[in-house]
Amino acid sequence: MQILKVLRLPFLLAVLLWPQPLAAAGASPFESIRPRRPREAPTSPSLFTLRPDVRYTAAQIEAVLSRARNAWRNYLQLRPQLRTIDSREQAFAQKAAALRAMTRAVERLLANEKQSPTKEGVQTVADALTSLDHATIAVEYDCDRISLRIAQESLLPPDQPFCVCLAPAFARISPVGPTACPPATEIAISLAAGEAESFQLVIVPYWQRLNGVRIEVGDLFRRDSIDRFRPDQIRLWLAESVATTPTLGRTQFWADPLSPLRPFDLPATVSQTILVDIRARKEQPAGLYEGHLTIRPENARPTSITLQIVVRSFALPEGVPEVAFRAKNESVQAQLAASPLSRFAREWQVFLAGRGLGLYRQSGPGDPAAGWLPWLSEQALPSSETPTGDPKLPALVSCLAYRQAAWAAWNEQHRRDSGVRRWIVNGWVSLDLSTSEPAKRSTGPLVRNQWTGKASDNPPGLIYMNSRGEPEPTIRLIALRDGIEDFRYFDLLARKIAEAKDRNAAGWWKQRRWKRLLNLGSKLGDPKQASLDIAVKMLERREAVAKAIEQAQRCLEAEGNRKK
Repeated sequence: MQILKVLRLPFLLAVLLWPQPLAAAGASPFESIRPRRPREAPTSPSLFTLRPDVRYTAAQIEAVLSRARNAWRNYLQLRPQLRTIDSREQAFAQKAAALRAMTRAVERLLANEKQSPTKEGVQTVADALTSLDHATIAVEYDCDRISLRIAQESLLPPDQPFCVCLAPAFARISPVGPTACPPATEIAISLAAGEAESFQLVIVPYWQRLNGVRIEVGDLFRRDSIDRFRPDQIRLWLAESVATTPTLGRTQFWADPLSPLRPFDLPATVSQTILVDIRARKEQPAGLYEGHLTIRPENARPTSITLQIVVRSFALPEGVPEVAFRAKNESVQAQLAASPLSRFAREWQVFLAGRGLGLYRQSGPGDPAAGWLPWLSEQALPSSETPTGDPKLPALVSCLAYRQAAWAAWNEQHRRDSGVRRWIVNGWVSLDLSTSEPAKRSTGPLVRNQWTGKASDNPPGLIYMNSRGEPEPTIRLIALRDGIEDFRYFDLLARKIAEAKDRNAAGWWKQRRWKRLLNLGSKLGDPKQASLDIAVKMLERREAVAKAIEQAQRCLEAEGNRKK
């Protein structure tokens, strides 16, 4: 398999367009994600609970049957490559055959109930569909592991018990479902000075439990130079999950919370995502930086990934746009506003500044915010963003909507020529009350908290506050920050175009081509259209804007040299 070695846009496009032969029918390449300061989540691909109150709609029935049929087709594709000496892969063949028989039995049951309904028919069908759903999960799990093993045969030793996959920062990777990400041994990204860029590594064990997994990042030096990325410029976060109330017989894991990386054990039945966050200093010299990231389990040989970081020749502006965070928790917001010079408030100011946000100074969410516009209204989010969404239907599999909020804000401010605006982000803060050490998990993913979805419960926060009172980010907050940096790219290009026009440094045709990049259209800034195609178009536009900034900068430098 060809080694993944690409720059920013091609790297993300390769992830987004990675073929998904093993994903559920109709599913997107990204799903939910993983967990934190854990309680053990009682979940396994082979465990489930039959519930007497479960009722399936026609769309849910079709979704379950479609996934089962798709899992069987995936097995048929893998069957010629199964190893006869591997008992686990031969057991997979037996699971697939049982799934095929179960699917046909459920289809017959549905046909019989449709022709001659019985008193117990509704519950019988529900139990059969729930059993089929969990049999499908088991086959999908084995399909995922075997396909990754086949994909990495040319990259890793045959006895390597795990592989490492790659995903964009806004993706949600299910800890118990198909990984649906491309394996990689080399990663290359690009970013501007003063910008932060993130990606996710997914550690997937094949069949063996991994103990005491550590992630180490070596020095990243610029070629032929002593310039480097300092250790504090690279942050590693352990991705965790919010467990939500099972609506149709199994628990959903809503990927979002992040906590500082610590050594962890990884059961063979789940995968683990690590978010790598890299920030270039404002004065970071431009050029190519190279280094390595190593995954080092105690009971397996380590795996290294080559990192190549290209720092662009320009720096992003600061303070644009003006976006403030206001906590929906009245007690938290009151504490932040009452003592702006306290250590608590200063910690939050530093934390928010690193994500492109300021701190709203009013005492509570009920106070009027004159002159401030909502950055991302909850009503604009897709319905599947809530944990009460139907797990049998395609759900929101990324946090792209939070990144699109900045694109919508740019449309509002630039296209309508409405002047500079102030924006406010209203979000919940989830509080960690436990001070105990993280539990050692055995079979399930790490879960930071659980949410029933009741109106009396606070939704999972955009920010988490640990037991020491320190704020910690989420996948959604990282996506929101990336959107703010996208806004700064657009703002910087607009400034370069205006300067080039004033100084007559570029022809009108170039200026016209650059200006067209700033007209984002309605779809790219609509959080309700956070699809795979939209994600690809956004990344392409962002890369084009970066190149236009560099072109405009070269034109301005050439014009300055001519005057000298």
